[in-house]
Amino acid sequence: STQRTWGSLYELTILMDTLPATSPVVSEESPVPNMVAETKPAEQADNVSASDSAAIGTESAPSTAAESTVSQPPPFCCNHTDPLVWTPYGYGKVKNDEKIKREDDLLVIQLITGGVAMLKSSLLHRELTLRIKLLIGNRKVMTVRTCPHEAVADIKKRICQGLKDVPPENLKLLYAMGTIQELADHRSISEYKINDGANIVCFVKQSFVFDETKMGSSMQLRNGGLTVYKCGSSYETVLGSSFFESGKHYWEITVDKYMEDEDIFIGVARPEVSLYARPPEAEVFWGYLCTGGKIFAPDRPLENFCEGSRDGDVIGIQLDFSAGANAGQLSVFRNRVYCGTPFMNLSGPLYPAVNLYYNEAQVSINSNACCPPR
Repeated sequence: STQRTWGSLYELTILMDTLPATSPVVSEESPVPNMVAETKPAEQADNVSASDSAAIGTESAPSTAAESTVSQPPPFCCNHTDPLVWTPYGYGKVKNDEKIKREDDLLVIQLITGGVAMLKSSLLHRELTLRIKLLIGNRKVMTVRTCPHEAVADIKKRICQGLKDVPPENLKLLYAMGTIQELADHRSISEYKINDGANIVCFVKQSFVFDETKMGSSMQLRNGGLTVYKCGSSYETVLGSSFFESGKHYWEITVDKYMEDEDIFIGVARPEVSLYARPPEAEVFWGYLCTGGKIFAPDRPLENFCEGSRDGDVIGIQLDFSAGANAGQLSVFRNRVYCGTPFMNLSGPLYPAVNLYYNEAQVSINSNACCPPR
């Protein structure tokens, strides 16, 4: 997996522990024998929470996490001749469409875990509800209605309808049932035996650009905020549109045009950084200087670090808070080769930051790059 903004396994475990328990399911190790199940009252079997009908981003009752819904999937399994159904005992297939004459309203269900069940139709669900915990922003919970045959890739597309400027490929869905599994795009939820009401954790790889509200007055943004161009000669800084204070993040800065010595500082800075200060004197700015391949930090002289950079070189920055909120580590890559980890014990919030000095200097940012191996 990529070393991007997916967060830590420890954080995922904590989240799974705090989410409500899912519906009961019979394990593969203990198949269900032939049985007749008691039906629930219709109002219980078909109950849908108020949040299911709410719009994206609406808040639920104060005692619970904020929930929202995305649009409904296509009509249930219309292209399948043997659709699966969800039962209190897991997935199964209806063996006959005729009601058993001996008992009213009973259907024979072949369970995929083994065994046969005779269940009332009110216990059979051709739609499932999934609770998607989003690890982005205010970490809201989306309620998604789906069906057993819907592909994970299609579920991701519908989740993205409720997120701003996040493509489906930036999502990673994880399900914990005994072990933590990443859900592959080409597989369906029934292949993972995901329960009705199950909790899914969604890691969101954040895309970001340069922020026009956080840059020097002699800077110009181009290419939809992916490129910054310098007009005039003075130290000026531009920050990214996202900040980080947890998780693991990686992005790359391409040197489009390098001008002269002591130019193009690349790294991270706190939000209160002066946009018009030389980075080593800005008090809250850490990173790599293209001139001579040096590193800089508050109240420290420039230090030799690795080879310098010129036109066409790509500088990668990894910011890793895996060890804790006050133990952030900043690593530098040059042309996708690991150069070292010069800064540790950083604390957020920290923004991607670039400082340009000379007229016509220009760099571009790629926030979707994957971190190369060390």
